[in-house]
Amino acid sequence: MFDNLTDTTKEIVYSAQNLAIENHNSVIEIVHILLAISNSDSDVANELFSELKLNSNIFKQDIQNVLNNLAKVEQITSQIYFSNKCLSMFEHANEYAKKLKDKFVSIEHILLAI
Repeated sequence: MFDNLTDTTKEIVYSAQNLAIENHNSVIEIVHILLAISNSDSDVANELFSELKLNSNIFKQDIQNVLNNLAKVEQITSQIYFSNKCLSMFEHANEYAKKLKDKFVSIEHILLAI
């Protein structure tokens, strides 16, 4: 499932993992992915936020508030897992890529899946 991610999408996943660790979450949730995308320099995300007339700072703060309310663990183990919802989102992103005849899953596909 993760073999066909673009390099940028792989960076988003890595960033989401780091956000989970920083927030003492044992599971990577969709909100981690969404915050990682909104923190990135992705033109796609920036264009989408602009088109939706979203204030990116308020949007990021709202996502951070959701993250702050997730269950926390005192000590992060060496293994952090994706939540079932997050895995399902990646499956849907793969389906979007296939429907659009794209070889790789990009941020666009992830945003469509969310």
